[in-house]
Amino acid sequence: MIKDILISEVMKKKVISLHPKDDITMANDIFSEYKIHHIPVLVNTKVVGIISLGDLLFMERKELLNQDKFPSFMQMGSRKIEDIMTGEPYTIEASESLGDALDLMIESRVNCLPVVDNENELVGIITTFDLINFLNKQLVEC
Repeated sequence: MIKDILISEVMKKKVISLHPKDDITMANDIFSEYKIHHIPVLVNTKVVGIISLGDLLFMERKELLNQDKFPSFMQMGSRKIEDIMTGEPYTIEASESLGDALDLMIESRVNCLPVVDNENELVGIITTFDLINFLNKQLVEC
């Protein structure tokens, strides 16, 4: 059954990551170049956050709306990943099932889960796009 397939069989293993102290422009460059929507934020190999394209777009929109007001910390040059990332994101282990990932994504209303080992070290990522792509391949094989 599809829900019982392990995350390790569907997840992306090559993952681009950022550090909390990296400049936000790095995230923008990565989103543009690689056409992805989520970037795990790591300290060493431990997942400490996640940044999405939506987070970046929301920040840019907020700045545009506040242009005539007193400059925010973002506009004053402290534009770091840690300023807009979601800290302590939901994660899942590679040994769990697609059903577990789907349940967690639906329950938590997230589109991406960093995949970690038992020491919270990043080993991959699974997104709603990965799940849809996997399901599409299964349907083609039927």
